[in-house]
Amino acid sequence: MNPDDPKITALLLGEREILTPEEVEEWESLLAGNPEVKEIRRAVQLLQEGFAQEELHLGEEQRRRLEKAARNLFSLEKEKTLWPNRWVAWLPWRPQGPFLTPALAGLFFSLLVALVFVLFDPFPSPHSQERSGFADANRGVPVAAAERETKPNPAPASAAPASSIAAAAIPTPPPQAGNLVAGPVPSSSRPQALLPPDVRARSEKAAAPPSSSPARVAHAGSGGHARKRLAPSAQQTAEAEGMAVPWADGMAAATGACLMPMPLVSDLFQALEPGDPASAGNRNAVDALQENRFLLVYDHPLSTFSADVDTASYAIVRRYLLEGRTLPPKGAVRIEELINYFPYDYPGPTGDDPFSVSMESASCPWAPKHRLVRIGIKARELPREAVPPSNLVFLIDVSGSMAMPKKLPLLKKSLGYLVDRLGEKDQVGIVVYAGASGCVLLPTSDKRKIRHALAALEGGGSTNGASGIEMAYDLAEKNFLKEGNNRVILATDGDWNVGTTSQSELLALIAKKAKQKIYLTVLGFGMDNLNDSMLVKLADRGNGNYGYIDNLQEAHKVFGEDLHKTLYTVAKDVKFQVEFNPRKVSAHRLIGYEKRRLAKEDFNDDTKDAGEIGAGHTVTALYEIIPAEGRQPSHSEVDPLKYQPNSQETGGGGSSSVDPAASNELLTVKIRFKKPDEEKSQRLEFPFTDRGQEWESSSEEFRFAAAVAAFGQMLKKSPLRGESSWKLVRRLAQEGQGKDPYGYRSSFLALVERAGSLQPDSKEEEEMED
Repeated sequence: MNPDDPKITALLLGEREILTPEEVEEWESLLAGNPEVKEIRRAVQLLQEGFAQEELHLGEEQRRRLEKAARNLFSLEKEKTLWPNRWVAWLPWRPQGPFLTPALAGLFFSLLVALVFVLFDPFPSPHSQERSGFADANRGVPVAAAERETKPNPAPASAAPASSIAAAAIPTPPPQAGNLVAGPVPSSSRPQALLPPDVRARSEKAAAPPSSSPARVAHAGSGGHARKRLAPSAQQTAEAEGMAVPWADGMAAATGACLMPMPLVSDLFQALEPGDPASAGNRNAVDALQENRFLLVYDHPLSTFSADVDTASYAIVRRYLLEGRTLPPKGAVRIEELINYFPYDYPGPTGDDPFSVSMESASCPWAPKHRLVRIGIKARELPREAVPPSNLVFLIDVSGSMAMPKKLPLLKKSLGYLVDRLGEKDQVGIVVYAGASGCVLLPTSDKRKIRHALAALEGGGSTNGASGIEMAYDLAEKNFLKEGNNRVILATDGDWNVGTTSQSELLALIAKKAKQKIYLTVLGFGMDNLNDSMLVKLADRGNGNYGYIDNLQEAHKVFGEDLHKTLYTVAKDVKFQVEFNPRKVSAHRLIGYEKRRLAKEDFNDDTKDAGEIGAGHTVTALYEIIPAEGRQPSHSEVDPLKYQPNSQETGGGGSSSVDPAASNELLTVKIRFKKPDEEKSQRLEFPFTDRGQEWESSSEEFRFAAAVAAFGQMLKKSPLRGESSWKLVRRLAQEGQGKDPYGYRSSFLALVERAGSLQPDSKEEEEMED
């Protein structure tokens, strides 16, 4: 048996049409039991299933236009494959012998190439190349794209016949050995017209060759595909439909090589799914939040917000900077989550209170005339013997969007770390969801069964997350532990695209289950279509927390050092209300917490949901304050009042009946919280007096928190960042590094260096860049 025989390849790939039944039976017996054959067939099966289950994320109008153009260009009903052997099968007679079929296919291609050379002149002069719009397949961007965009598109051409497939893609000299490309078109060569206009403009700018160098033909031997030219009618049809034509890159330009079947419409839609963090921002869903501004104390003496222990934003920012080598979108930078990603050395609580409060103030590093106040709380630690048993349900997204190395494989390893930390009384059930949901493991304490069930998970299908959540909650409710920790752990990229349940109904269900003491922890994975906005809402309604896992180190953090913080709640519905003394404070600004702001009336309303704090958690909030004797903020939004005393007239305003003992206080922090098994809140109050210290004399915890806040303000290009710079951020972080037992703070310095290399340090340079 000759291993190079093309019939063997056809047999392994399932193309049995060219074989006689006797040949199939003979070769199947010879190949039986060969482990390599099993691996090849398994790979082919996975590819076929992947293409069959590939889901589209398009509106009806987009789908209709793309499918119409695809039918016009490719005759979708007739062109099911590009295999030469099937072309030969169309002949009224069928040649025999192992080499006649490839030879006839080669002859057919030769005739086709000759015809195209005569009709279309595939190697014109550089000027005609530029006019024709040659495309660099390595970049997927037309050389003269900018020129074409300035001209109106021609009128749509009539539908192209089936033969336009061959006429539009002009084969060039065959590539050198070892450079044949099989599989999906790389993200860098996907059609740019399918991307958003701003992203396409940046891509074209980066891809265009220097103006001093003429357009040239790039051969596959130099690392890429050969350039291909679009036939005018096909190009006009595509541009009229608002799309590009990717099928030229789907053909192998090698005489005698077996051509890969081309996923026509699927390949068009695949261009909408960039696979790297740098381009992932086009698909990621993040909420744009308006930054907190300065508020006059005379009009706003109270500042009210909910506790927040989410840490996802920091890990998302880290992946953009380190892996994507690009700045994150501003909406992904939530400063409170950056600050609270790090543990702080605050003193623990005494007595029966679930947490302690510590405060510190100093001059503001980026605005020396302002004051910066740090409010920190530390939750009570749980001794190991006091940890209640857990009833956990893993709700795992196994849809097609999760079938990437940084998603499902990382997810399984991450949950494996959690399994390693479980106690003998803890039980785990597993529910998976894709197009449909199912329970793959009933609750058990057998770690071997749990690991086996995790290892067997594979991705595929669409994403009906709503039905999965309902099933997971039902399973948790059936195995409810009255004195234990009942929690659903949702692991997903949040790319939900199937299901009839509305978002409001889903959030209402999660909130209802939280009141029944079944909480929700949300873990995000992947960067090509992360629905950050949805995951934040789910965690908030589920009285849980939201984390993002971008690597195994983060998995160790979430399920190692932070496991008790993640799983065990010591206080729920935790609210802060800060009252400022108008004799000392002219204006105040809460840094971060934009999505956690509450109305002042919500503080005493026990029906208003707020954040939860886990065992050992630290929560930090920073206020930037303008002293009463200082200048008012320049962007006050209202005129001075005519019939009431103004703060300018009273030196900060306020009544003359203030308690003399409190007149020197800067502010008072009030906290409301509920114990996990109670529905009536308790109230704590902590006054604070500013001692007037400079930030250079502040604690290490103060300086590091200030460094992270300045880092976030620089990434967001905040107009309130004052004198912030990467040099200042670096100095504050270095001076505040402290003991750093897990190396988190030293790793932060690496992010500062990367961000500084990507973004100018001064406002003038940024304005020039914009």
